[in-house]
Amino acid sequence: MTTIHALAAALADAFLAGDGLRRGDLVDQGGLVLGVRRRWLWPAADAVLGAYPRPPTDRPRELATFLSTLGP
Repeated sequence: MTTIHALAAALADAFLAGDGLRRGDLVDQGGLVLGVRRRWLWPAADAVLGAYPRPPTDRPRELATFLSTLGP
């Protein structure tokens, strides 16, 4: 597993651990994974919200794959 895929899997798990998908919550959860809220978490959260109107709780690997494809 590459570093990008490991990070994407950790972010996907964190995103799905919350109470639904809300922009601020996704950024906060991502910040917990990283130890700091990085600027790129906001566009990543927006991309997730655009692609997933409902949390893909039964598809965490799909979400991780989606996150791993997001560019800088």
